[in-house]
This record gives sequence, structure tokens and C-alpha cells, in this order.
Amino acid sequence: MQATELEFFRDELTESPKVQNQIPQNSSISTPLHLEQTLNQFFPESVEQTQVQKARQILGESAKDITDEQIESFVSKIDYLMNSWLDSFERQLFDGKTLREIAKET
Repeated sequence: MQATELEFFRDELTESPKVQNQIPQNSSISTPLHLEQTLNQFFPESVEQTQVQKARQILGESAKDITDEQIESFVSKIDYLMNSWLDSFERQLFDGKTLREIAKET
């Protein structure tokens, strides 16, 4: 999102001596840094769509005949497999416990 200066409101705010000291003259109104993360928590579809877009970009031309639903399914299955394999490997290394389980104990 592009930052936009609101000159009309800036003039009204800077006329007051109290407010004038609080607003830098060259400041602009922009979105908070964590806005995207907050929106992703409320609207998880946008995250899934981003995953589909990333997968399409990685797959390139080979993904042109695959639907978004199929790609989403592939991504979910791969994510599950990676997590389960990682958990299995961690259990082999750490006496039957995952790193999450060890972190909760401490």
C-alpha cells in the first residue's frame, strides 16, 4: 500500500500548538507493519491464495493445466509429509520427543 499525505487534514492539525509538536512536518500516513499479518489471521484464504500463487510460480509452465484446488491439495499434502517426516526425525534424535515437546518442558 502506498503512503499518502493528507494535506487538508495536516493543515488543521498543525495549526494547534499542542499537535504541531507531535506531528513531524514531513511525515506521511502509512499502514502499520503488522497489518498484513493481522489481516492474514482474520482472512486465511488470502494466505492460501498466496501459497497457490507461489506454487504456480515455482512450477512454471507445468502448472498451467492444474486447477487452484489441485495445487492447494498438493501443497497441503507436501506440508503434512514434511512435518511428519521432520517430527519422526526429531523423535529419533531426541529420545522419542520433538523439539516442540522439549521446548514445552523447559
